[in-house]
Amino acid sequence: MTATSCGVSSLIGRAAQRGPEVLLALTLVCGLALVTAPGLLRAQSARLAPAEWARICRLALLTGWIGVEVALIGQAAPTVLRFFGASPLANACEKMVGGWVAGGPTVGWAAATIAVAMPVLAGVGAVRTRRTWGTVHLESTLGTHEEFEGFDLLVLSTEMFIAYSVTHEGQNQIVVSDGLLCTLDDPSRHLVLAHEAAHLRHGHHRFLMLATCIEHGFGGAWPVRASTGAMRSALERWADDEAAGVATPERRRLRTALIAVATLTGPDVVASLWGPTTIFERLVALDDAPACPSLIRRGVFYAPFVTVSLLGVAALGMWLGEMPRIIAMASCPI
Repeated sequence: MTATSCGVSSLIGRAAQRGPEVLLALTLVCGLALVTAPGLLRAQSARLAPAEWARICRLALLTGWIGVEVALIGQAAPTVLRFFGASPLANACEKMVGGWVAGGPTVGWAAATIAVAMPVLAGVGAVRTRRTWGTVHLESTLGTHEEFEGFDLLVLSTEMFIAYSVTHEGQNQIVVSDGLLCTLDDPSRHLVLAHEAAHLRHGHHRFLMLATCIEHGFGGAWPVRASTGAMRSALERWADDEAAGVATPERRRLRTALIAVATLTGPDVVASLWGPTTIFERLVALDDAPACPSLIRRGVFYAPFVTVSLLGVAALGMWLGEMPRIIAMASCPI
């Protein structure tokens, strides 16, 4: 047994002795910690390969969301059950599980409202995102169509600088403009298109959809947006690595093309599409070979995520272990 798992077991044991409500509070804290961790560790993420870091961000955001939802539902359960006439079950739940904040029905209804609002807002974000993707996924009658790495490449006849990839209703599309292609030489054009193709090949739209849902679910809170921003940056660096590979000349060429596009599109467009921090991270990453961390460095980086995740899962597991007792007590006078 590792030192981390021993420490987690000891902490969970002490929390359980103080009451189930402490376990519920611990689940909430761990959930919030996981949701905010990618943003806090963004600067250190350069030690990892961007593909690996993007997957860590996705897992942390999703797991953290679940932890927060469970804690809110647990807090709201007695109040909601009592409102719908299930007083025995509500009393048993209140006695056996309690809540992580005192305050009776007021706090219970507040927790219930937030617990319902989070998935509703996430759904609104998902609908808006799908609508946006449908808007930017252009009809076949527009522009000229070619094929690039098995994907539909649509070239628009405009002097504007356009380059993006989109997935809508199962159809993948890369959209670029003549204005962009004419400013780049042939190798640079190929790298830009390979970057967009990498987004499609690895299903980055799923990461982006999750990021949007998490942001909306948490009401656009800055710490959450910092974490989703870290994941979006990782996706861009992931696509850069896929396009340029490990060869230094190719990476420098893509870096030059990125600077040219960012310069010609203007700071406002760069900020709205990628954000200045993401551009800077991409330029720095392309200056060097792709990250290849040692096992020790990876272990050190993974440690906070593993510790918090184990803590949250253990607390949630022990809290859910009270459910059979709650159901059994619900049929008895309390």
